[in-house]
Amino acid sequence: MKKLIILFFLLYGVVYGQTTTHEKPVSLLKSIPPLTINGQTQKIMPNLDMSSIEKEDEEDRVNGIIPRFGYKHEVSFNLHNSGEWIELPNGDKIWRLSIVCPKATLINILYDKFWIPEGAKLFIYSTDYRSILGAFTSVNSKEDKEDARGYSTGLIMSEQITLEYYVPKEVEDEGVISICDVVHGYRGLASTRGICFNCSNEHCKNVNCYPNFKNEKNAVVVIVVNGNTSFTGSLVNTTANEMHNKHFILTVNQFLSQLPNASYKFYWHYEYYGCTPNQPSNQPPLIYTQGASVVAKSSVGNFGLLELHEDPGLAWDVTPYYLGWDRSGTAPTGSKWIIHHPLSDIKKIVTTTTTLSSLAAQPEAWETKGQPFSDDSPFLGSEGAPLLNSNKKLVGFHWKIFNAYCVGGTCYYDAKFGKFWWAWDNEPTVKLKDWLDPLNLNPTTLEGRGCQKTIKLHYLYPQPLFHAVEKIISKQVIPSGVTTTYKAGEEIVLEDGFHAEAGSTFHAIIEEYTECIPPPRANAPSQNNEQDEEFAFQTSKSQSMQHQFSYELYLHPNPNPGTFQIETNFPLSEISQLKITNTLGLTVYETRNLASNEIQLPNSVSGLYFVVMVLKDGTVLTQKMMVQR
Repeated sequence: MKKLIILFFLLYGVVYGQTTTHEKPVSLLKSIPPLTINGQTQKIMPNLDMSSIEKEDEEDRVNGIIPRFGYKHEVSFNLHNSGEWIELPNGDKIWRLSIVCPKATLINILYDKFWIPEGAKLFIYSTDYRSILGAFTSVNSKEDKEDARGYSTGLIMSEQITLEYYVPKEVEDEGVISICDVVHGYRGLASTRGICFNCSNEHCKNVNCYPNFKNEKNAVVVIVVNGNTSFTGSLVNTTANEMHNKHFILTVNQFLSQLPNASYKFYWHYEYYGCTPNQPSNQPPLIYTQGASVVAKSSVGNFGLLELHEDPGLAWDVTPYYLGWDRSGTAPTGSKWIIHHPLSDIKKIVTTTTTLSSLAAQPEAWETKGQPFSDDSPFLGSEGAPLLNSNKKLVGFHWKIFNAYCVGGTCYYDAKFGKFWWAWDNEPTVKLKDWLDPLNLNPTTLEGRGCQKTIKLHYLYPQPLFHAVEKIISKQVIPSGVTTTYKAGEEIVLEDGFHAEAGSTFHAIIEEYTECIPPPRANAPSQNNEQDEEFAFQTSKSQSMQHQFSYELYLHPNPNPGTFQIETNFPLSEISQLKITNTLGLTVYETRNLASNEIQLPNSVSGLYFVVMVLKDGTVLTQKMMVQR
């Protein structure tokens, strides 16, 4: 039975990452004395020599070194030589340490050894408790205590933080918290400084200035490497869609090759809510998942493919989108779009109509010349950002700006982009095809995917519409003046922390559906880009779908005993291939000549199957099917 559960509690705003328990520090729940401030309990980092840092960063830019956003102070702080221990009346113990980075935009803590016993908890928070990471527990300790390895606990936007380690009296094992570096952020991931020269800020476009990219923007992430450097990447869809639970980030190889044993964090939705920047209330939370393996990279095509260790769709406050792509090889014409994080900054979007030209000496690359320079132009840190065509499909990825110049007071740049079609299967030993086409369908184009079974919301800026196949669980704050609608197929749960402020509008609707974002009809005329800029968010399903046309595929009955019929709104003659796979990816049925709309699977066992249909124009349609015998 479908249900709507609404439980209202008090609001408390906190920033969380995926790998924490999402709870408040013990110091907020128990009456404990304030931290004694002295040289043992409060560590103040030196002021940064910005003239030297900027000189080093410019040298790195010229030499193609991965850009950094923070300076690493080498330290040696642990539970024995730093901080203060206190014992609570019930026998529990708490260790606290304050760290100050003067004029920092953010602080990040890196550990050479990190191990937490079962039952103990580590929290990190700003002095005003507006930003909290925690609790980190034994789940975050990957190895045994004797083999404790390095770790990082994520970014906090503050000049001063407190580490709080809580040990219940029944916990006998001693934890290992050994801090080796304090990252002192000086730009990006909170910076608002301009990044180009002699140009007006009026052209600076935050990604939410273009609400018609509300899906595609959710594919783009800041990739933070080893705690203080970053660049851009994007989630890409595969022919298996959600079947194999694989999650791939496409980026550039030029930085991956510099850091062969890197640790990765992926920061999602780092963007201003709406178009207006620079308001304290509009600062985004820092939401991350962590861990990835490099599965494919090429120095020639300069592409890198990372497989995520964590499913972003399971994280609190992450609503991922998997970009569709076009590997036809034709250079995109008309408007082209780049969504990126220049200098680790708030997510930007830039458009260009400048012609892309293939390079005779580099068939794997396009270049564009004479593009006007503005504050939202691709820049250091934008490497790896997706290049989208007028149909919002990925066709390439940003390599670098190789020339920047000014003529008569107007600034321009020349840039290079990697070709997605070339990376697909032109490298002799490394091919994106091997990872993005696990079903071996070899389509020319693939639609994007943004449908989630369950959405968990805490601090993410309210969008007009959140749509989940099964469930929405929310601890979110709906600010005054904002209208937000939750639509879920089965259940909406508003937990402790949910709050709709006075002056806001909130709707909770149970609505059964199977498609979050239907694929557009192939060969449909693209919308005028000038009209796209004016297209506003819609809060009803009928409105939001009015600009889209889709192929329709239905299975009847579903569930079924192994015999079913296919219903479509197009002739069966348009189908070039029909494949049915099980949850292991094994093909149980396949045909390239569908003579009838009735299918029989006489030897199939009960369980979940996936019906994959490839049309002659390259469109791929997928439907789930349940066999019950």
